[in-house]
Amino acid sequence: MTYDNSPENGGTRRPRTERLAARLSAGVALSLLGVLLLAGGGLLWWLEVRLPSGHQSVQEQQLTADLQKTEQRLREAAGDGMLTDAELGDINKGARWSVRRDAGKIRMARLFAGPDVEYQCWTFTLELPLGPDTTVRHAREGTCPAS
Repeated sequence: MTYDNSPENGGTRRPRTERLAARLSAGVALSLLGVLLLAGGGLLWWLEVRLPSGHQSVQEQQLTADLQKTEQRLREAAGDGMLTDAELGDINKGARWSVRRDAGKIRMARLFAGPDVEYQCWTFTLELPLGPDTTVRHAREGTCPAS
């Protein structure tokens, strides 16, 4: 027995293959829409969360490099046994800084641009006597004598 679903015989239903093709097309379209929504959401998340944190990381890396460079330049300047204000001025050119010379150590404070674009105060401490083996330590300060 065959079933004739043609409009001439009063049939209103589509053949089974057409219904399957329509359902398959709708499923593919919905799947593509879902993939596009996920990709768009992932892109927005990356732009809002990951990209700024990566930028901050670059700023933190720059601050670390600046601190190490200043420490190295202080070590080199102290290598001859003296550390003059002129040498400190050259090391800190263009920055706000101050120096305090106490018995047994020299403390220099300086403002650096921080990762949050606000300035941070760092102190560099050199133990006396100065010479080729001088150690320099640095630490972040809450209040800054250089400001």
